[in-house]
Amino acid sequence: MLRAHTVRRVIKKIGEHQYFSVDDFELLNIDSEEGSVLQLTYRFCRKFHFRAIVTDRMITVRAALGLENSERAVDCYAVPGSLEHEATFTVGGANGLLEAISGWLKNLQEELVAEPVNRQLNRHREEIESLLQQAESLPDEYFTRAEAEELRQRLEELEAQLIVNIEQSTSGGEQQTKIQEIERDFMQLQSQVETLSKRGWFGSLLIRFAKWSSDPENAKVLKGGVNVAKALLPPDAVGTE
Repeated sequence: MLRAHTVRRVIKKIGEHQYFSVDDFELLNIDSEEGSVLQLTYRFCRKFHFRAIVTDRMITVRAALGLENSERAVDCYAVPGSLEHEATFTVGGANGLLEAISGWLKNLQEELVAEPVNRQLNRHREEIESLLQQAESLPDEYFTRAEAEELRQRLEELEAQLIVNIEQSTSGGEQQTKIQEIERDFMQLQSQVETLSKRGWFGSLLIRFAKWSSDPENAKVLKGGVNVAKALLPPDAVGTE
């Protein structure tokens, strides 16, 4: 087992953190065949933990003023790691252990803060996949010249409606930014009419449609969801393959 003094230093290190308190973690200090084991487990999400094994190996570490010291090797396993979900690495002595725990606490804080964003990204990805599946009902062929011309006219009408809505509901820099985004999206859709198949183009439209619909200010114009998007297509464009 680690000395009580070392464990006390670990507890002090956790207590100094601005985001966590000591009570947020379960601390285990035991002996094993591999050596003394210290394990920290985050109580509220137990997949996050830090495990250190103090081995009998000696490694050389750089100390102050460029001096080198021999210290006991401490093998560490951390979830999350600094770059990947989990990390395995070796540090030297008590000071190396404390630095490793400090780094793990920093990674843990960043991971907890990022989790809601990751969940949102996953939901958004699922929504996009669902929308793209709806595009599969269209034939995998290109628009005729007449269909492309009619589609461009309908796109111009929808773009104008969205811009008027933005002008009425926002102002200043926010208004300019949103209008520029809408104009860029519609410019891309207009150019894709000639280059993508009906199926591919409708998928591109649906992805942008999902982005526009996420803005509550566009809800009135886009009410009806995918049906509004389908209404943009000329009647002859949804024939069978």
